[in-house]
Amino acid sequence: MGQNIWQSNEETCNYMSKNLTDEELAKLKDIVAESIAQQRSRLLMKHKFIGGVVMHLEMIPVRDNRVRTAMTDGKHVYFDLAFYSELSDDERLFVLAHEAWHCVYMHMLRRKGRDPRIWNFATDMEINRMLENDHFTPPADVL
Repeated sequence: MGQNIWQSNEETCNYMSKNLTDEELAKLKDIVAESIAQQRSRLLMKHKFIGGVVMHLEMIPVRDNRVRTAMTDGKHVYFDLAFYSELSDDERLFVLAHEAWHCVYMHMLRRKGRDPRIWNFATDMEINRMLENDHFTPPADVL
């Protein structure tokens, strides 16, 4: 199992809630990027197909109002730094796999004129049930 990069959730939450300098934010993004790289490798070893998909996606940690949790556009996966920092290693695998399955099923292209909120809810439910059946550990607030 990958090493947990966070000293404690309380410390991380305190760090995430303060106004960071550009240098501190860059350092935090580097720490998260390293953790994501470790989790990508772990996913590849445990679940070869979806791990292989994840290896072809660019991972981008962000800290702004664009992303509250994680999302994909089919080429990139964006992670909110605070959200990612609060996940266990197993929950991080779930989130990586979840976003990759959106890409496999091409959900972002198949939505067409459907209501975006309903479409996202339905596709999230589909993927989450599949991952739970494959014994992935979902984050606490998952649908």
